[in-house]
Amino acid sequence: MKSTTFDTPGTELQRLTFNPQPRTHRSYGVSIRFYEAGEKLSSRLDYQAHVSFEKYRHQHQCWQVTIDRSDLYFDRHEPDLISEQLAAASMRALYPVKVDIDHRNHILGGLKNHQEIQQRWAEAAANLLDKFEGTLARAFVEKMNRQIEDPWRILDALNNDMFWNIFFHDRYEDRSENEAPATDFIFAALPYRRVVFNGQQTLDETPSDYGTFTLRYNGKAQLTAIPGEQPGQANASLQAQLDLDKRDGVLRYATATCLLPTQLQAGESIRFSAYRIGNEVETEQLSDNLVVEEESKKPKGFWQRIFN
Repeated sequence: MKSTTFDTPGTELQRLTFNPQPRTHRSYGVSIRFYEAGEKLSSRLDYQAHVSFEKYRHQHQCWQVTIDRSDLYFDRHEPDLISEQLAAASMRALYPVKVDIDHRNHILGGLKNHQEIQQRWAEAAANLLDKFEGTLARAFVEKMNRQIEDPWRILDALNNDMFWNIFFHDRYEDRSENEAPATDFIFAALPYRRVVFNGQQTLDETPSDYGTFTLRYNGKAQLTAIPGEQPGQANASLQAQLDLDKRDGVLRYATATCLLPTQLQAGESIRFSAYRIGNEVETEQLSDNLVVEEESKKPKGFWQRIFN
């Protein structure tokens, strides 16, 4: 296996380009499992992620991507505890989110539908306060009010989301034919903190039999204990594999295993997976400025990690 050379689209060195077709839609089944020492499953979170693309009419190689979520399950059951219902209501208010991206799958600027999110949350907050009484619900709504008010705080929280980390990971780096330089991989392995791993990233030179280029990553990160908790430093490791569609460079499958040092974190490992489900379909609506081109416990800490 050799690392693949990347350059701007259209050059002879290009093996894989990011070029999603407008009005296309993908859905993914996402599963996040948290394991204690001894491979004991402590908690599990499952949901579906839905991603659609539209292309700008007058901007070269610029797309608007919409990410939505549905079918949230805690430990393989629908939300039933109050904390779970609050998390589910917040998810429905936050998503869908819209951002612009370039030909390297980099996000350009901030959120493009902040007002829509604010309106959804205002309705959701009123319903939550009407349904739930007590300090927990009020404190949650007040915290979310501050979060939703600032679009950059929302975007920062999204950067603490594992699917977001995987989907927008930078796989389009310039590199020589036989090099695998040190590469950063951001993965939300700890509550309230995204972890920056540093390691080696390679991409298969030829596509697989099922039409994907396989990216493999192996890295480590030195973690420092949170102030007030156990002191010290230790290494965490991350192994990830992303299968990217050879036609357009969009994620098809992904797995990631993160091993955490037990002296800094109660859980020993996190296992993430995202698999495309169903067929690629066209979205039904376009904005005016976009163009169509032919062609068991509950997982504590996850939602705090998103809405910190």
